[in-house]
Amino acid sequence: MKIKNLVSEMKKFKCFDCDAIANFPGLCRDCTTYDEVGDVVNPVKRVRINEMGNEWVASENSPLTNARNRLPLSRGFRQPKKLSKKQMRVADEKFKQDTYWNTEIVNQMSDKIGEDGLIELGDSGGEEE
Repeated sequence: MKIKNLVSEMKKFKCFDCDAIANFPGLCRDCTTYDEVGDVVNPVKRVRINEMGNEWVASENSPLTNARNRLPLSRGFRQPKKLSKKQMRVADEKFKQDTYWNTEIVNQMSDKIGEDGLIELGDSGGEEE
């Protein structure tokens, strides 16, 4: 059973002049013309075909992807390692502290909120016309 699958998955090559199919590339012996000495005069090359018998079209190289998450890999650079639990804890605390200070600044600014709900940041430099 395995041998049959391997044979069917082999590359096939076809001469489109005489429709002969072979398992190897090269010149078609029936369609290629030779002189008396045996040198090739008019070569006819076999073309690789797909399962349907049509000419095989090579696919364009797609970027390499990671097998787990299907994201493209960046070539030439190593993938950054996952942070350890201690590093994650430190980064999380730093993020919370930055968020805390940002909210403090906003709360200090919010003391000057007008009746219409807008924060006044400073004088405009002149009167409106």
